[in-house]
Amino acid sequence: MAVLAVLDDQSRPLGLREVLALLPEGFSERTVRRWLAEFAADGRVVRTGRKRGTRYQASRADADAGIFSPAALETVGHVRQHLFARRPASYNFDWFDSYEPNTTSYFDPAKLATLAERGRRRVDQAPAGTYARQIYNRLLID
Repeated sequence: MAVLAVLDDQSRPLGLREVLALLPEGFSERTVRRWLAEFAADGRVVRTGRKRGTRYQASRADADAGIFSPAALETVGHVRQHLFARRPASYNFDWFDSYEPNTTSYFDPAKLATLAERGRRRVDQAPAGTYARQIYNRLLID
C-alpha cells in the first residue's frame, strides 16, 4: 500500500499534508485519512497528537517481532538509530592482519554449524509453491 510505504520510508512522524505531498497524484485526502485511521486501528500505524497536530508513523515493532530473535531486534534497533546517536566502532586491525583468505574463518566452528543448520532447506514434502509463498510473505513484511 502506497501510504504505508511512504510512512515506512520516513524516520519521523508525518502530518496528513506531508503524507499527501509524498504520495503520487490521484489520492484523495478523504481516502488517505480513512486509510490512516484503519491502519492506526490495526496497529500498523502509530498516531500521535490530535486534530491538526496529528502525526502518523509506521509501526515497526509488530512487523519485526515475528521475524527476528530478541538479540536481532536489539541490533535492528541499533541500526535504526540516527548516526549521531550510535557509539562509534573501529576496525580490529590485528584481525585484518592475521586473516588469511580460505584458511582462517571469522566464525568459530560452533557458530558455523548453527548458521549451516539455520540455512538448511526443509526436507519435508510440501505442496508446490509453498516455499514461494513463504518468501512472498517475508517480502510483504519488508
